Amino acid sequence: MISNTPGRIARVAGIFLVLSAIAWSTTGASSAPSVVTAHEIATQPGGPSDPAEVKAFLDQLIAPQLEKHHIPGAVVVVVKDGRVLYAGGYGMANFERQLPFVPDETLFRIGSTSKLITWTAVMQLAEQGRIDLDADVNTYLGDFQIPATYPGVITMKHLMTHSAGFEDGMAGAIAAAPQDMVPLGEYVMKNVQARVRPPGELTAYSNYGATLAGYIVEAVSGLPFELYVEKHIFAPLGMNHSTFRQPLPEGLAEHLAVSYDYKEGFRAQPMLYINQIPAGAMSATATDLARFMIAHLQDGRHDNARILDEPTAQQMHTRLFSNDSRLSGMTYGFFDQEINGRRVLHHGGGFPSYIGMMALLPEDQSGFYVGYNSLGGSLASSEFMTAYFDHYYPRDTGLELPHGYKHTEPAGAFAGTYRSSRVIRSSLEAIANLMDMGYVRVSEAADGMVLMEAEAATGYQAITAQEIGPRLFATPDGRKRFAFGGMRDGAATLLFVDDSPHVTFERIPWYDAPSVRLRILAISLLLLLSHPVAGGVRLIAGRRRAVRGEPSAHMPDLIATGLAGSAILVIVAILGFLWMSAIGQGRGPYATLVQAAGWLSVLLTFSVMTCAIWAWIQSLWSPLRRIHYTLVAVAAPGLLSCLDYWNVIDLPL
Repeated sequence: MISNTPGRIARVAGIFLVLSAIAWSTTGASSAPSVVTAHEIATQPGGPSDPAEVKAFLDQLIAPQLEKHHIPGAVVVVVKDGRVLYAGGYGMANFERQLPFVPDETLFRIGSTSKLITWTAVMQLAEQGRIDLDADVNTYLGDFQIPATYPGVITMKHLMTHSAGFEDGMAGAIAAAPQDMVPLGEYVMKNVQARVRPPGELTAYSNYGATLAGYIVEAVSGLPFELYVEKHIFAPLGMNHSTFRQPLPEGLAEHLAVSYDYKEGFRAQPMLYINQIPAGAMSATATDLARFMIAHLQDGRHDNARILDEPTAQQMHTRLFSNDSRLSGMTYGFFDQEINGRRVLHHGGGFPSYIGMMALLPEDQSGFYVGYNSLGGSLASSEFMTAYFDHYYPRDTGLELPHGYKHTEPAGAFAGTYRSSRVIRSSLEAIANLMDMGYVRVSEAADGMVLMEAEAATGYQAITAQEIGPRLFATPDGRKRFAFGGMRDGAATLLFVDDSPHVTFERIPWYDAPSVRLRILAISLLLLLSHPVAGGVRLIAGRRRAVRGEPSAHMPDLIATGLAGSAILVIVAILGFLWMSAIGQGRGPYATLVQAAGWLSVLLTFSVMTCAIWAWIQSLWSPLRRIHYTLVAVAAPGLLSCLDYWNVIDLPL
């Protein structure tokens, strides 16, 4: 793992919030060599067709990416009309063994793209009448049930469109060693996620939902999930270099690409294991993934093998849910988006330093998969998508407002801070919200435009957009679109992003913004720590204080000093909890320590507040010292408000 603390925290935030497809791209400047764009190479309208041309284009695109974003290597495969048009490896899959990327030999961990295999398995069983996509998922669960938190049942369709209403907690999802893994059934039973909204209302990406679906495949078929997909998907398609098994089977493990971190050089990352197997545990070669893509492009058929009947495959590719019909949506598992005028079914994945993207164009009978073995792939995969579509499916640049269009609301109606529906709210994992990731800040700009700012795994972004329809906005070049909804008292409460149909952004009060919470926490801690510092100064000047004859009151001082100590203990425990959560131990001793220290702070807070009142009644100390003690007492509730917000404690506030 990364050795420095900020790096560790960044890794934790990535695991909590971007284990799936990257929701935002970035266009930040860099001093490294620039990446070739589609405009620097003659475009090839109509899609890829010539293998030599595809190779030339990708060679010019990917090689500079590896240098710019500090990525050891990459693999890419392009399919067209039922065959592999091009497959290529770039850079190193393993520095230690000096192994390059080889498309038909090197295995790559595809992260959340694994879900497409899971959803395909679900559709196979639905086709056989063994799973009803509209039935209550509790129908298929034996030893446990999903709580009836809201009216309306959760169905498989809700799981497939990420609209079940679950939170997406990650504690316990990652294991540092094979012996730390738990069986799939045990995981889904012991880690039922909180339901925070009614099913079918909004999208909120859920790894647990996909894991639950995989468990249902296991329960209905009577086969372990890994074995089911091997027999019913991998074997028919000839995907002999693909597996969900962890550790990888003998014969495949030695071909797995290593993931790397970069800081003044590449450093191999340790192997992590995922308990949410159906949501992201698959490893495969690029050419195996090509077989899966071809099968979907050909409505379930690859050569003489068929994994889905044609009507079922077509159903799986049909739009099923969208937060706003004018933007992208979800099919039965795929993200459904229009890019440069073309319908694209896609899904990305990251785990956490393997970053990749699969995209299919059904009408063009083509598609691709690209993967990078470093976190820099978050930027690179976004650049790849843009360059690829601009090269093979170019579009007109610029955006023109509809003639005579009038704004429905002033831009100020959309201003505010919006929080991703993936952000944890009900458990101790809400501490990860400190990272300011998963938030979008919208402010009013000139000429009725809005400025949208966000911190994401790909870095800071600032995007200006103008209204092109009722509450529908687009960037001036037309590439990105956004929509606002949930109007209440003349202000928007929801934000939808076109290239992120799997999440919703919900407006929050100004005081719930991470920056505000951090300021409250920082001010509270400074005031609390000022008490032992002041006590030390008084101790040094103790002889002079005795001459002045100031009254002595040691107990209030001891209590305030204890509160400062408990606050520091809480912060240290929080950092430990975040780190341990990243390797699947988030509900271990650090979680207990966080909550114990938090409740100690509650006890000491009320004691300090009582002592502050007593100090004024009894005229203890000098007036200046009483004022300082009162400020310490006032700071204590500020600390508690943050701890309550992050579920360290649970106060009836």
